[in-house]
Parts: sequence; C-alpha cells; structure tokens
Amino acid sequence: QEIGTLALRLQCALIPLFAFTCLSNMMLQTMGIAGRATVLAMARQGLFFIPAVWVLEHAFGLLGVQLAQPVADVLSFLLAIPLTLPVCRFCAGCARARLQKKFQRRERFTIFLRLICGGIVSDAARMRGGRRNARQTGNRFIYYASITLTVAFQRWYN
Repeated sequence: QEIGTLALRLQCALIPLFAFTCLSNMMLQTMGIAGRATVLAMARQGLFFIPAVWVLEHAFGLLGVQLAQPVADVLSFLLAIPLTLPVCRFCAGCARARLQKKFQRRERFTIFLRLICGGIVSDAARMRGGRRNARQTGNRFIYYASITLTVAFQRWYN
C-alpha cells in the first residue's frame, strides 16, 4: 500500500509537466510537424521511461522503480521545450504580421472614411446656415461630426 502511495504522489506532483508535454505533442501533430511530434510521443514511454526503470532500479532498488515515471516525465518536459518553442515563436511572428496587415488596412479605411465623412459633413454644415455659418462654426462641427461618422462606419465595418 505504501509503495503505490509514494508512486502516485510522485506522479501527481509532475502532472503539470506532463500536461505541457501532451499539449505540445498534440500541437505539433495538428500543425503537421510529424518528426518532432513523433520524437515527443516516443520520449515519455520509450526513450526515457524504459532506460529510467533499468538504471534507477539498479541504483535505488524499489525506490528507483517508483521514481522512473516522474524522471521520464521531467526528461520529456525538458525535451518538449526545445521542440515546441521555435514553433511557438514562428506562430507568434505570423500572428504579429497578420495584426500589422489588419491594422494597416484599418488605417487606410479610417483615412478613407474621414475624407468621405468630412466632405459629407462640410456640405451639411454649408446647407444648414450658408457660407457664414460654415465658416464660424463649421470647422468644429465638421471635425466632431466626421469623427462620429467615422466611428459609426468602423463599428459597422468590423
């Protein structure tokens, strides 16, 4: 009973590391990076667990057998980091580039709307009070109205 309790406690202590390894493996498989995914899938049970059982059992006896799975999990986690981080950096770079393109499109759209809305609002200000009213209050009115229309169009566009 004590043998299983210690093995289970050691295993539960390292569940977050196993979770990272498992998610990294699934991410690599989903993205089609088969070589890294295969190495990571084999790492826990094949590359690290079997040698850990053999080496630790000879070195520590029963305690070595209990430690074999947590040691394999730690080694798999350490292998998952260099296999996963370059892919995450690449994805972050792609996302950053996509956001920059979207921002540039949005900026061009905003400038276009300000030009259109400014023209519409200035015509409305002239029609409201003639030339005199457009000169006196038109500039402020044109500015705020064009911003209001631009924001309304942007909300509709998004």
